[in-house]
Amino acid sequence: SPNYATTTIGRVNYQSLIYAYARIINFYNENQRLPNSVTIKNLGSADPNNIREVRVLIYSGYDASTNCVNGIKYCLDIVTLNGVKFTYATSTVITSSILASYDVLVMPGGTSGLSYLRNPNISASAIKSFVSNGGGYLGICAGAYAASIGVDGYYDGWGLADVRCKAVYYEGDLSISITSAGEKILGLSGTQTICHCNGAAMYTVGTATSLATYADNKTGYKGYIAAVADTYGSGRVILCGPHPELSPRIPQMVVQMIAWLAKVIQNS
Repeated sequence: SPNYATTTIGRVNYQSLIYAYARIINFYNENQRLPNSVTIKNLGSADPNNIREVRVLIYSGYDASTNCVNGIKYCLDIVTLNGVKFTYATSTVITSSILASYDVLVMPGGTSGLSYLRNPNISASAIKSFVSNGGGYLGICAGAYAASIGVDGYYDGWGLADVRCKAVYYEGDLSISITSAGEKILGLSGTQTICHCNGAAMYTVGTATSLATYADNKTGYKGYIAAVADTYGSGRVILCGPHPELSPRIPQMVVQMIAWLAKVIQNS
């Protein structure tokens, strides 16, 4: 609560207000009480002559979830990062010529990772070349399964990140614990409540860095990686099992991941 003797009246933009509400909701879901306070950082004003545009392509083919695609758009619309302008488009086809116009590719939740791997409209070689040459890749749920080295007992993936996946069968909210590396990249800390729809439980087999782990055993894989960052050639990769773009949304997490992939955020 504020100290009314020292607090001055100021302004809070709409995006910051939505973020504050999200923090309050997540805290209540985890602790069954309201927080004593929510801190909103003053990011200052960006120089309009020094704005970095980040161009995001969101895959929206027949095997992508419309809710997930719209959730990504929503997060990009409401969260503002100082000095960064996010623009986005969707495509039902992923090719080298299409990717050439973008900085980050988002492969959202969908039917399954295997569907993405077998989809003739998604060029695996184009994605690998795009990331290897400096592009960013964000894979959520199905997009994470597809970009892993493989899913144990099922199929091999594109191998964009040095992780393997355990297939998970759980739908509902759960808790994830943010790691120290995750604090730097995601701008979050502690335990977060997040939506989960059969997303991957991951473990590293190389140099990948854990950003968050499953904090409870609802998936059957407590302590396994929920979100991970890695590099592939000159590009960056983040794979995320749960859905920060779906209710209860964590918009900041989505936008921070995309910003890191676009090399706007340099922490690793």
